[in-house]
Amino acid sequence: MSASAVEGRVPDQVADGVADGAAAGPRRRAVRQLAAVEARRMLWSPWLLLTVPVTWLAGRTTLQANWSGAAYTSLPAVAGPALFAVSVAVAVACGRDRAPLAQDAPVGERQRLTARLLGGGVFVVLMAVVAGTTALWLRSRGGLDLGDEPGRTLHAQLTLPEILQPVALTVVAVALGAAAARWVRHRLGAVTLLFLVWFAASLVYWAFNGPTVRAFALVQSQPITVRAAEAGTDPLTLPSSWLLSAPGQYQDFWGRLVVSPAMAAWHDVYLLGVAGLLVWVAMGLRHGRRVAAVGLLLAAAGVAGQLVVQT
Repeated sequence: MSASAVEGRVPDQVADGVADGAAAGPRRRAVRQLAAVEARRMLWSPWLLLTVPVTWLAGRTTLQANWSGAAYTSLPAVAGPALFAVSVAVAVACGRDRAPLAQDAPVGERQRLTARLLGGGVFVVLMAVVAGTTALWLRSRGGLDLGDEPGRTLHAQLTLPEILQPVALTVVAVALGAAAARWVRHRLGAVTLLFLVWFAASLVYWAFNGPTVRAFALVQSQPITVRAAEAGTDPLTLPSSWLLSAPGQYQDFWGRLVVSPAMAAWHDVYLLGVAGLLVWVAMGLRHGRRVAAVGLLLAAAGVAGQLVVQT
């Protein structure tokens, strides 16, 4: 190849690079603008409006339950209907991409997915506000009851990692909605799938909070019950600082109730990893390998951290 030919190509390559760089700025602005539009659309989703009274009723029922520790144990599951609505709202938004795009569309499919995921961030912000407000309200009223006499308190407070769990779950809900829209062709099928996921994760959360599966649950409930003494033991001989669970229908021993902020924190890390893997699924598996790698690393670290704390 002659020197003149090489010299002729170098300016063309530089020009192409400059053109790509110049186009990146408008594309980013277009993605941000589309994200704002999608956020407004999703906020007006009828699914979201319908879950407001359902969530309020579930929270009220949980706080009024009369068995020991009911509110503290069940409160994480109250967000289930709202998480379902978030997933459906995102799935409906992402489902609009099934119509083919014009060749001269300002943003491509991947940019549109990015915009809708960013738009779903409005739900994460709202959940953070609700979770923080709820925690402050519970603190103002003195806390929650937890444990059985003589090891009982009426002033149990949620730890920060527990407060952040519904926020991390909302990130999962956004990513799950996008993934469902990608792989389930019909809207009814996607809604059914999302309902089954969040029904299992929240309404029957207790089925996934046993010692062997707790680390992999979406909704994690605390406290953890640790065997402390046989059923015939006088509980007054146990340390007075322990929260106790009395023998009954579901256990034949005195248990010590342990709230583990470390386990809750690692569980939040696990949820962020699951969200990353779901984003990779939403991207069609052929793209986003870096997102998948980060998600897998976070999920594995979260599970390992929980298992270490649990033992």
